[in-house]
Amino acid sequence: MEDTVAIQDTTINQDTTPNSDRKPNPKRLGLVLRTWWDQESDNEDSDEEDEDDEMRQFKKVPEGHALVSFLDGSPLHFRKEETLVCVDRAMCHGDIVRLKDQPSTEQSGTVIRARMMVDLKHVITGEHLLNVDASLLQYMHDVEEPVCNGSLKNFERGVWLNGEFSRKNKTGIILQNKTEQLRVNWSLYHSLKTAADDQSMDPPDEIVDFSMVQVLPSHFEFASYQIGDRVVFRDPANYDRFPPFQWNVSLPGLDADCRRCMTIVGTRTFVDIEWQDGTVTNDVPSINTVPCLHLDDQDLWPTDYVVLKKEEEDGEKPKDERVGVVLSVQSKERLSKVRWFDDGMDKLEEPVEEYSLYEVTTHPDMQFRIGQKVVLSYTNEHDKPSDTDSWFGEVLGIEKDGMVHVKFCQTGKEGPFTPKRLVVVDQDEDGPYAGDDEEEEDSEWEDMDEGEEGWA
Repeated sequence: MEDTVAIQDTTINQDTTPNSDRKPNPKRLGLVLRTWWDQESDNEDSDEEDEDDEMRQFKKVPEGHALVSFLDGSPLHFRKEETLVCVDRAMCHGDIVRLKDQPSTEQSGTVIRARMMVDLKHVITGEHLLNVDASLLQYMHDVEEPVCNGSLKNFERGVWLNGEFSRKNKTGIILQNKTEQLRVNWSLYHSLKTAADDQSMDPPDEIVDFSMVQVLPSHFEFASYQIGDRVVFRDPANYDRFPPFQWNVSLPGLDADCRRCMTIVGTRTFVDIEWQDGTVTNDVPSINTVPCLHLDDQDLWPTDYVVLKKEEEDGEKPKDERVGVVLSVQSKERLSKVRWFDDGMDKLEEPVEEYSLYEVTTHPDMQFRIGQKVVLSYTNEHDKPSDTDSWFGEVLGIEKDGMVHVKFCQTGKEGPFTPKRLVVVDQDEDGPYAGDDEEEEDSEWEDMDEGEEGWA
């Protein structure tokens, strides 16, 4: 969906007069897809062709309203914000937040950990499981949001396990489908498997067979669940922990996961927050926080990489800048404590020094956040690791010693790396091959031996 900010809030519909004592109605759970104050995200640069006809008609949200998709399957429609009660707020690792009732002049903090408890409903039997740790689950399909044509013709061709096709009945639950092909926007080449000669090469085909790709799961998948998602247990042994739940429903033609498939019908998110002064608050309900969407350019947070501000000549960046790590920030006093790397950027040196927030600024390239995708790089053969499959990963954390802790998506290996070895993948861009302009300047990519698995 286009509006990724508005989709974060999980809400309940409350048909009562607006007051501070409104209670949520657990039978009307839904997701906020868009809000009226988010209109500026739907600017002229948005690609309307990517939206279906149903979403296009809801593009303009009336003031004071929100576009809601309800879990009960009722049609999308606008609701007045005063009739909605927020029961859970989705949070990502690395988000900058404040407490809900905290003045804007107080310090903000970074989400360093998140956990989610979910309520589940068995897709076939309707039985419920309550308060399940989301880290025990995984998505039903390796690739979410498969393209399904829900026309009556396809429903007629489908294998009906319960009931039968009728043109009068236009709704049903798809229990099992098979992904055969994917449309892939290739964004990166394998930085550790490229040849020495610098030649351009074309990416793989945009349409590929599903059997030819490896899905790279996120370490933080458990924090991305929303109501309506279909999930199964990651470890089959967990099914024995919830008797007498009817896991093995007798329906011919369904594999084990489909018989055990569950729908998420409720979420509760809790976060650990590291504040600017370096203190940590644990297990804060996400609904008690407010995301900071418009950050002050002068603000800093612990583990930010910084450089001293210098007068730039002829618009060029100063050379041989020292790189430091912020240890803590006094928000009201606008002061920060910093330790600097040695000349080789291999380790931090003493002492800890204090600077005004107007004397230092974030490093233009080393802007790491928990959950970001990164690529491992090397400047010489001595730095090149022997394990060339560990090259693309996620940031698990930034340590106080200045090292970035990374888990590699393909191998599952993890470890600390100096920030000079890592490059952040910009996931907001469509990749170097987006667009239809044939006269667009070609991007230069390293050549690889034919047949090597080197693209992501």
